[in-house]
Amino acid sequence: MIFIFIFLLGSCVGSFLSVLVSRLDRKSGIIIGRSECPKCNGHLAWYDLIPIISIILLRFRCRKCKSRIALMYPAIEIVTGIVFVAIYIQFIQLGWFLFVINLAIASLLISLIFFDYLYFIIPDKIVVLILVLTLFLNMRSGKGDLLITFITGLIIAGVFAIMYLVSRGTWIGLGDVKLIFVIGFLLGYPNGFIAIVSSVWLAALVGLSLLIAKRATPKTAIPFGSFISIVSLIILIYQNEIQKIASRYFF
Repeated sequence: MIFIFIFLLGSCVGSFLSVLVSRLDRKSGIIIGRSECPKCNGHLAWYDLIPIISIILLRFRCRKCKSRIALMYPAIEIVTGIVFVAIYIQFIQLGWFLFVINLAIASLLISLIFFDYLYFIIPDKIVVLILVLTLFLNMRSGKGDLLITFITGLIIAGVFAIMYLVSRGTWIGLGDVKLIFVIGFLLGYPNGFIAIVSSVWLAALVGLSLLIAKRATPKTAIPFGSFISIVSLIILIYQNEIQKIASRYFF
């Protein structure tokens, strides 16, 4: 029963994240203003905003203009619900503080997956929030040294910052560099290193697959921040298991 409650809580947070992704720094922002259809701008009633259920009952179409509702909305709700359950299983025994902080960080990473995928933008506001939460997490969890995790983020981000400067932003965006620093600071060594290297390989494999399928060209932009966020989210949840495996190969 508790898992169902946690999943429903996560789907509600996911509903808010969909608003965040679609309205941050746009129109009236995320605090004021009513939810509306992006096609007809018609205001949505409360019964159209029930996570997952409403969109199924509406058959994935706006009640007013009948335009198709983007799959992004139920995807964020379902993914967030699943992630909340996974974090509950992994962290609840460590105390409510670490549990809630990890939920918040995971939620922000989920929003970044969709932000970069949809707009090729990594909002500084989200990255700074993750940084602040990471600082609290590192101070309270008692894992590792703050200086070590900071240096880990600095070194990893430094490599990509050089790539950014040399390519003048054509190889990698400045937002990606900022996110890489925060991920290194969040996950530390060696998990931060593993997260970024895995993200590079995942992005390369997806890009190569798109080229082979002729759905992209060598000049097609890849939302690298989305890949970083996906891998980092997985490692955040299963960091203890990954740490045990990595200890065989890293010192």
